[in-house]
Amino acid sequence: SQENKNFIHYNYVSLSLNGNFKDLLNFIQNLENLPIALKIDKIKLYNTQGLKLKLDLMFKFVNL
Repeated sequence: SQENKNFIHYNYVSLSLNGNFKDLLNFIQNLENLPIALKIDKIKLYNTQGLKLKLDLMFKFVNL
């Protein structure tokens, strides 16, 4: 039997983080600079109280 060599196996990650804007921005920038094929499916940033923010993030990546 032949294997389908075009099949891509994605790894999915869903995160919910609390923090300040600078820390969350640094996290997102570091994520974008990872040496993996990455696609962010959902990103949602909203204020919880005061200067604290909540980040909901879902992304998928493939191992190269």
